[in-house]
Amino acid sequence: MTARPRFPASRRAVLAFVAAVVVLNVGFSVGMDRLFPTVRDPEYGRRLSRLQARQAENPGRPFVVALGSSRAAFALKPTAANAETGPLAYNFALLGSGPMMQLMALRRLLYDGVTPAAVVLEYWPPFLREDGQFAEEARIDKHRLLTHDAAFVRDYFDLHEHTLATMRQVRQNPWFEHRLRVLSQTIPNWVTPDRRLDGPWQRLDPWGWMNSFEAEPTAAERAERHRMAKQYFDQVFDGYAVHEKAARAVREVLALCRERGIPVALAWLPESSEFRAWYPPDALAKGERFLKELRAEYGVPVIDARRWVDDPLVADGFHLTRAGADQFSRRFGDEMRKLGLGEPTPQAAPLSPSPLGGEGRGGGWARPTANAMLTATGQVTPLPNPPPQGGREQSQERRGPR
Repeated sequence: MTARPRFPASRRAVLAFVAAVVVLNVGFSVGMDRLFPTVRDPEYGRRLSRLQARQAENPGRPFVVALGSSRAAFALKPTAANAETGPLAYNFALLGSGPMMQLMALRRLLYDGVTPAAVVLEYWPPFLREDGQFAEEARIDKHRLLTHDAAFVRDYFDLHEHTLATMRQVRQNPWFEHRLRVLSQTIPNWVTPDRRLDGPWQRLDPWGWMNSFEAEPTAAERAERHRMAKQYFDQVFDGYAVHEKAARAVREVLALCRERGIPVALAWLPESSEFRAWYPPDALAKGERFLKELRAEYGVPVIDARRWVDDPLVADGFHLTRAGADQFSRRFGDEMRKLGLGEPTPQAAPLSPSPLGGEGRGGGWARPTANAMLTATGQVTPLPNPPPQGGREQSQERRGPR
């Protein structure tokens, strides 16, 4: 009986190494999508884990989740907004978010089993422009996309096939593609400051608020920030129009919330008086007209906070300082409770049919007052009827303000 040939030890070692590499790559890639999304999208993952931790600490308290951009991330400080009883605000704003990323965040939250008692959605006309250099698609780092974001990519990305191909490539070699993410989260001092990716989550507090500035800007610093911001927003407002894609994303957020019985309020966050003066009349009219259309279509209230914060506390025209966040958040908490966002009711009222099909059902929480706007004085006043309707790893490569 002849002995069966055996592989040399060196060959067995090579095969074992290759198998280990394959297992590690597949395990890491699958794990980032299913078990620890904090690695693939640290900003989202950290906000999600902290939201779930706050919910566990406050059983029975309804949570009002704020979705928005860096403006909301810097503005809403839940520890200043929340009261000892009643609903609790949580800041789930993602840096760079416009309507598309707000929709992505809501879809992810629902996928991850988080159904807010209410949602406050940031509304800001500059982020409703989606043409050319202002396209939100260009601000979304493709490395942070999860497998269940594929439908969102197909629905909203012009270059969806290229983006899906990038997502597949990233998953084939996850250790290399995510090396900076892993190092920025584990041993950030090994990464040079210009390559670290921990900016979007480094200064998050347990309630999702991001400490915006190390110190309150001086008058000279504030003037310089306004000067630089104006250069960008002059371009945004030149030929301004609400883009179809942005309008569709906002409507999908509102329709999805209606289908799930989640009350929504739209919030136009503080701007400095200098910034408000930059709006050309036509651009401002377009932004306000679309807001009225949304209010009429979905029966949602609008929190108009544009004048809530003193000018010196708005650092660059649209981002609040720490003192500005305190001033805004105390007022926001009062208005959140005034509108009854997240408050339980004996019976939930049925909702009108959704434009996406199906009939929305109440979720057991009070609906905010419809057809109204919270003005700069804090009074709830009726809105006029709207006019007829018209038809590789570079997360820091963002265009324009965040």
